[in-house]
Formats: sequence, structure tokens, C-alpha cells
Amino acid sequence: MVKLYKLQLLVLSVFVLLLTSCDKYTINSNKVTYDGYEFQVLSPGLIAVQKEGVHIATVNDEFPSCDFQVVQNGQQLEVHTSKCSLVYTPGEETLAERIQVIYEGISGQVQAEISQVDKQNLGGVIKSVDRCDGRLEYSEYDYTSAAKPLQIPNGLLSQRGFTVLKSVEGTLKHSDTDGMADALFIFCYGSDYKSALKDFTQLNGQVPLLPKWTLGTWFSRYQPLSANDYKNIVNRFRKEQIPIDVIVPDMNWHIDGWFGTRYDLEKFPDMKGFFEWTHKNGIHVGFNHHPGAVIRDDIRAKMFCQQAGLDYDSLLQATIKQYEESGWEFIENALFYGEGNPDHIKPFFDVFLSPIMDEGLDFHWVDGTPSTKNLEQYYKLTEAHNQQRAIVLTRQVAGSFDHHRYPIGFSADSYISWESLKFNTELTVMGANNGVYWSHDIGGHMECFGEIDYSELFTRWVQAGAMSPFCRLHATGGVEWDKRLVHCRQPWKWGDKVLDATRKILQLKYKLMPYTYSLNRQAHDDGLLICHGMYMDYPSDAQAYQYSQSQYMFGPSVLVAPIITPAEDQKGTDGKAKHNVWIPEGTWYDYFSGEAINGPVETLVAKPIDEMPLYIKEGAIIPMMDYMDYTDQKPLDNVTIEFYQATNSMATSFDLYEDDGVSLAYQNGKSQWTTIEYAYKQGQGTKVVIHPVKGQYEGGVKVRNYNLVFKYIKQQPSRVLLNGKSMNEDAISFEGDRLSIMVKDYDVNEPLTIEL
Repeated sequence: MVKLYKLQLLVLSVFVLLLTSCDKYTINSNKVTYDGYEFQVLSPGLIAVQKEGVHIATVNDEFPSCDFQVVQNGQQLEVHTSKCSLVYTPGEETLAERIQVIYEGISGQVQAEISQVDKQNLGGVIKSVDRCDGRLEYSEYDYTSAAKPLQIPNGLLSQRGFTVLKSVEGTLKHSDTDGMADALFIFCYGSDYKSALKDFTQLNGQVPLLPKWTLGTWFSRYQPLSANDYKNIVNRFRKEQIPIDVIVPDMNWHIDGWFGTRYDLEKFPDMKGFFEWTHKNGIHVGFNHHPGAVIRDDIRAKMFCQQAGLDYDSLLQATIKQYEESGWEFIENALFYGEGNPDHIKPFFDVFLSPIMDEGLDFHWVDGTPSTKNLEQYYKLTEAHNQQRAIVLTRQVAGSFDHHRYPIGFSADSYISWESLKFNTELTVMGANNGVYWSHDIGGHMECFGEIDYSELFTRWVQAGAMSPFCRLHATGGVEWDKRLVHCRQPWKWGDKVLDATRKILQLKYKLMPYTYSLNRQAHDDGLLICHGMYMDYPSDAQAYQYSQSQYMFGPSVLVAPIITPAEDQKGTDGKAKHNVWIPEGTWYDYFSGEAINGPVETLVAKPIDEMPLYIKEGAIIPMMDYMDYTDQKPLDNVTIEFYQATNSMATSFDLYEDDGVSLAYQNGKSQWTTIEYAYKQGQGTKVVIHPVKGQYEGGVKVRNYNLVFKYIKQQPSRVLLNGKSMNEDAISFEGDRLSIMVKDYDVNEPLTIEL
């Protein structure tokens, strides 16, 4: 009886404590304070929760104001926005166990506790594909070593419709990972994945606007090539009319092994002259280096140690001891200090890298495993040195929610196999879930065992690379490996069929550059990457998730489904490869054959070696440019705009974005936009409006030739009006189902209207 009385007193005490500790909430701007916590409404779909009075550093917590309501039901606090409701209950459980969210999901209203494990996550960022054959990761660089499936960390997006990120020591992590949270960021988006990306990049930093040249073709090999070799390779690309913007000599530019930074003067006797030649010929150059050590007898080593606060003699003795114990050949001639301290990056950059950039180097490929803080240093130092947009090619930190701020991810050393090609596609899609760009070794990194037609595989890999942001032709090398075609990344050495197919797809890549570069700006503004999962655009379709590992959207209007299996009957480049493709609702046109397919439908597509499944959506507006050897060889004064005729009444638009392609001037508004509108009304006709440009930048065109191409027109129109007046027949051509209208020397500051 006494025990029962004490228990009743204890319950009463807890109840009184709860009553007295949970006073009425207060509101200050977008912050609701209650029960010792702050609930900050950053947007209708993003609410931050943290202890009262504790400031959590994020890239940005200044969001535009939005409407919300607060209701207190007894001890429960409810925060309602137009997109979701948050319900907080005081208690002794963990904070996450005391918060529920209510929102509209794909199948109706959902109420969920935010502490639930995310079993429907759409995937995030891995570190790399080192030693991987597809998803299978080997323990050593040895195809006979033990292997296990690669683990995919959670990303920002989940089919369940909400995601919780937590701040741990200033870094955002998924709530399912270990570590005590300083704050929770609750993203509630239902099926509106694009809004989650916009909120995420506004909170944790935008995806930088990429330099235009990064979106071209790259040639990169770990092979002892000289300056003259690279000049000959570039000239051969030009001769074959295969556009190219970037070369990367890997680490063959230096001597001293793994950690060297001194020029190999036998291969590059005049490095400054080499850079002058590359820039004159429209080529940007990146060098690979390995951080964490410097060469002992390099006269700059002591200067570096002094600036980095390292003792040369102590470091030398420690490295000698480490070498004796480990036998690690790469540090035999080095001073090893490791990659752990980001404060070492600036001294290393100033002493070893800045002088190379003074001579003309454009960017760095930081090999090894840099942390996000190290990567931030490299990125900002490169940007500040060149006073231009920067990139840093690196591996990622698995599960990171910060790498999107410092592109580009280097997926690294995969085996050359069909499984690896397939996994590249998956990584591209999953990276976009976090705003992370991946650059893959196009063609694969290193040979594996098995009967593979490498000519066919290489061609299909190039096609996949061409229809993604980065086509970085790369492979490893070695005395024996360099003798084998499998590691060759010069298309003309693979025979005419491979050469013709690679030329065809890479010319298309460049032809699409005005479209692609506009998507680059969209990624910067909204967080939606150039290539992204089908579920971003079609979240309510189950097939959008089922096919997310084998196809993706390239902007709003282009569907890409890379061939990821060999041709049947082992016919290789002489055969046709088949691929299952899901076509969403509407009419879609096969870019190569012109065949119209009505969705939604799953279809088996067969393609010869010089084609791939590439579909354009009805109503699409695709701005294109003429052939160029490199991305900014000529001003964009000749523009072809393809309009894919709709089968039903509809209106679409596209914003063509232009700037100088390299500088930071866009941050001050130095750019221009051209809105292009298309409208088709059954029984009435087609109307296109090209609006006057908004904004300006140095080098922007004032007068432009437009080639307006209407594809899949069922019959020749009886009239064509330009700004309300009949056009001269000489400017109009109609062949088959293709209508072309040429408008020459048009002032971009004037509206242009075409009516059919």
C-alpha cells in the first residue's frame, strides 16, 4: 500500500512538472519557442528544431518568410504550414521520438514519427567505385580477392516523403547515422522532390555554376605521354571533328613518384609554353596530385613545413620509421604528414600549386581521400587564384551532404565491365538526389577477366558519358596495360565503327550545349541537376522508381537510357543491343529513328552501335548550336531551336541561359535569359514566341540567326507568319514531317513571333 502511494505521488509529481515546464509558446519571426526548444519554419517544407538559445552554424538560415500557424493542444505543440504539420509532445523520450509530421504523400495523407528508420531512401553519395565491378567491391586491387556488395548511404530523398538531417559538429548527416544531433532539419516534401532539393541547397549551399568547358569532352590517361603527344592527340580530335575541351595528364606531368610536384622536364620541357598552346587551342588542363606528403629533397619542402607549422627533422624521422615498418614505397623519398589537417592545404597550395597555376594550369585533380573541409580549401583557393569559377576533381565522403558545394566527384577506379557501366548510371542518378555531380572513368579504369567485346563496351560507355554532364575518357596504364587496346581512350584506334559512333554522339553532346548549359544554371538556382532520376518528374509512377537504375531525365524534355548490356548473339559492334525502357505519359520521339511512342508504356528497344535509346518529349523546346571544336569557340550567333510537335493542345516554355562561361560575373547579374514559348492548339495551329533577352554580359550577342525547326509536323502549313506578316518562301523549307524556318540577323532585344 505504501509503495502504491509513493508511485501515485511520483506520477503526480511528473504531471505537475510537465504542467509547469511547458508554458505557452512564443513566436519571434519564423521561430516558435516551446519547452526549451526552438522550432524554426524555414519554408513550408523545412522546419529546423534545436535547443533554445543554441546557435547551429549552417550555410544559410535566412529564408524568405512564409505563412504558418501554431496551435497548442494541451501539452502538444502543432506547427502548420501549407505543406506539412509538425506535432511535438513533451516527454522523456528522445527528441525525434517526440516529433511527428503530417503531410500529403503519393497515396494520401501520412502521419509518421520522424525517428522511424528510412527504408525507402532513394540513395545518396558513396566514396568511390575503387576496386568495384559494378556494385561488387573487392577488398584489394585484385580480381581474385574477397568481395562484397557496396553499401549505399542514405541521401536526401525518400519515397516515404520526408527526410530528417541532423547537424553533428557543424556537418549535416542523415538521421539514421550515429552521432548526437545538435539540431534536426525536417524536410517534408511528399512527392515534390524538387522542392526538397531547393530547400536543401538554400540551407546548405548552392550547387556552383559549372564552367562551360567542363561540360565538353575530356581526354585523360595515366600514361607517360609528352607535351607533343598531347598536342598530337588534340589535333587528331580536331581532324576527326570530335569536339574536345579538356586534357588531364594524370600525374605523368611530374617526377618523384606518387607525391611529386616537380615537372618532368623530359616530357614537358616548356610547361608554360604548353599551357599557352592549350589555351590558344581551346583546351583546359588539369593535373593530378596526391596530398599528404612532399618530397624530401625538393628545395620547397622546408618552406612548406615552415608555413604549415611542421618540423622538417621530426617529420623526416617519423616518415623513415613509417617506411621501415610498412614498406610503403611511395613515402621512401617523402615527408609524410597525412591528409587530416585542413590547415595544411593553404601552405601546400601556396608553395607547390599556385606557381603552376601562374603558368596556366586550370584545375586540380586531388587524388587520395580528402575530407570535405580539405576540399573546401582547395575549391576556394582555386577560385580565388584564378578569379574564375573553380572545379576540383576528387573522391567523395560517403554519406556526405556537403560535397555538392565543391564539384566534381571523381568516381575512381572501377573494373572495365558492363556491370561497372550500369553502376555509373545508378551513381549519376543517386548523386543528383544530393545535388552531387559525378564524373566517371568513361571506358572504365582497369581491365578485368572475362570474355568481353571491349570495342562494343567502350562505345556504349562513351554514349552514356556523352549524354551526361561529363564525358571524361580515362583509364589506368602501365608497361603491359598500355599495350592493350582495352585501356586506349583514343577513339580512332578502335576502328571505323567505334570512331564513327563516338563522333556521332559527341557531336550531339556539343550540339545540345545551349540546352545543357541552361540546365547548368537551373541546377545552380534550384538544386535540380542536369541529369536526374525519373521520379523527380514522375513521382507518382511506380516505373519511375523501378527504372531509376537504368534511365534518367536529361533536363525536362530528354529521356536517356544508356545501353548497359552487349548485343545479342555476340555480334558486338555489328549487332543490335536491346534495352528495356519505360516511356512516361505522353508522346515521345526516338531521337535517331523518329518513331513516336505513346506512354505510359514499357518497351524493349533494339539499337545498333551508333545509336542509343534517346527520347524527346512532345512539346519540347531544344536550343542547339552549330558544330564547334570546343564549347566557346564562337559566339552563339547561330541558334537552332527544335520544337517537337505536340499531339494534343499544350503550351510549354524554356529559358535559354547565356553568360561568358567562365567568370564569376554572373553573380553580379552579368548574364542574359531568353524565354522561348511554344503553344499548340488543335484545330487552330502552332505559335512560338521568342521574347527579348533579359540582362546582358560582356560578349553577349546582339543579333542572331535563328533556325526554327518544327519536327513531326503532319502536313505543310498553309501559311507561316513572322510577327504577323507572311514570310518569304525562300526562308521556309518543308521536307517529310520537318518544317524549317530561317530568321536571319534578328535583334535579340526584339520579340519574335512565329505562327503556323
